[in-house]
Amino acid sequence: MRYVRTAPIRHFRRLSAAGDDSLNAPAGRPEEASVSACRGTSDRAVRVDPRKELSGSVLRRRAGSGVAGACVLGGAVLLSGCSLLGVGGEDREDEIPPLPTLEPLAAVETSWTADAGAGIGDHWLVLTPTVEGGRLYVADARGRVFAFEAGTGRTAWRTDTRAEITGGVGSGSGLVVAGTAEGEVLALSAGSGEVAWKSTVSSEVLSRPRVAGDRVVVRTLDGKLFGLDAGTGEPQWSYDGGVPSLSVRGTGPPAIVSDVAFAGFDNGRLAAVRHTNGEVLWEAVVSSARGQSELDRLADIDTEPVVVQGTVHAASYERGVAALDGETGRVLWRRDIETRTGLAADSDLLYAASTDGTVQALDRISGATVWTEDSLTGRGPAWPTVHGAFVAVVDSEGYVHWLRREDGRPAVRTPTGGGQLAGPPIVEAGRLVVYWGRGRLAAYELR
Repeated sequence: MRYVRTAPIRHFRRLSAAGDDSLNAPAGRPEEASVSACRGTSDRAVRVDPRKELSGSVLRRRAGSGVAGACVLGGAVLLSGCSLLGVGGEDREDEIPPLPTLEPLAAVETSWTADAGAGIGDHWLVLTPTVEGGRLYVADARGRVFAFEAGTGRTAWRTDTRAEITGGVGSGSGLVVAGTAEGEVLALSAGSGEVAWKSTVSSEVLSRPRVAGDRVVVRTLDGKLFGLDAGTGEPQWSYDGGVPSLSVRGTGPPAIVSDVAFAGFDNGRLAAVRHTNGEVLWEAVVSSARGQSELDRLADIDTEPVVVQGTVHAASYERGVAALDGETGRVLWRRDIETRTGLAADSDLLYAASTDGTVQALDRISGATVWTEDSLTGRGPAWPTVHGAFVAVVDSEGYVHWLRREDGRPAVRTPTGGGQLAGPPIVEAGRLVVYWGRGRLAAYELR
């Protein structure tokens, strides 16, 4: 198995002066990037799977102060300019390193597996499972929503919404909620799967809506945050976080703690909004844009903030990790750690899978590095998830690796054959539940 070690062009979005998308392919489609290498007269094209976590820098060296040329042809993003392929402007094809030697410290058992439809198919999406009341809910890219008994994987119900689901799923207050490419929010009964209501927001929904009491909080692609009535779907308030002229396609769901929604935006800012009435409590800069070109200045927060004991942790695209005071928004510390697949935390440590292939644990209070595990370098570890005494990551070949939380030592791993993830794993009743991009759900236990 081989991959092109270069920039994962995840689908960049440029807004014109009028605010419309002028660099926006059809919803959820992978892109083909044709990049002029400025070596002789020939152009070299690479197809990059934007879901893959690849090592190396992202579009670091460019000629001029911006994107030399950009257009959309049949869903393909075309970027032209010098040295866009990384060091020296060359694309390097590397073997994924072999698995490191491991002396198991635990045993993995597969509790159950289940078929969850098409998964994300060939789309670029993040579809996260959710658990509520002993049931696990998940959606696929073809618009089907599934409910499974969390303990056994047995199907409880399945509903075909006939919509193009691009963000999901959230649950709570007796509802299962998903967002669509057409800017619709769909709420289904958690008990039966029947559609309870539909609502329309301002733009495509690429992350799961969050249910918080009598509100459903939705982040949209055009930089807005909506609070909908959980009973009817009627909009109650909205917040505009803004969108820079160029941003990475994707959004992170808000984190809900008590009556506050913490949401990140494409301009590198984090906002705390009271979800009951839309009151803005504070706004803070997690990562300021730096550099001369627009690509250099990307600072999107496209993963869910992690809130522990009143501290909000957030990761900005290629710009690092920060901790903020949840009451005031004051930045407590920042670290220049590049990560694209979110953070995990326990009471003491914050975990990040870096783009250089290392997994790191930071002290939550100071931000200091506690340990770094580099045995998975080149294998693209992603989506750290706290699971008992371990933190789990999934690599680009579909192996799940469990590392000891105390020192990062690899403890056990299991092959899955699942390929890419559809979304981050979740933990339910001591099981790690993984949703693979091909539509397979699997629950793992450690012994």
